[in-house]
Amino acid sequence: MAVSTGMTESLFRTTIVALLAVDHGKFVVPVRPGDTITTVVEVLEKRETSDPGRGIVVFRDHVLNQRGETVFQIDKTTLIKRRPVDVAPSAR
Repeated sequence: MAVSTGMTESLFRTTIVALLAVDHGKFVVPVRPGDTITTVVEVLEKRETSDPGRGIVVFRDHVLNQRGETVFQIDKTTLIKRRPVDVAPSAR
């Protein structure tokens, strides 16, 4: 998990408020010395909260080796800052 989180940290550096849950982490195939790994992030779910400036997003990290095989995957539920809602032109 530390590897996938470290590889994706720059995506959330200024927007993550909290890590709410970590679920379904599983090692699928071994990582061998000399392997090159990358992480692909998939958004599984997003929903509003009572605070209009924040939302909950569930991400799935897919850690892949150089052959494109999934070696590890994990779901993370996060509290994220939301973009401000633009005011409609007619309401200005």
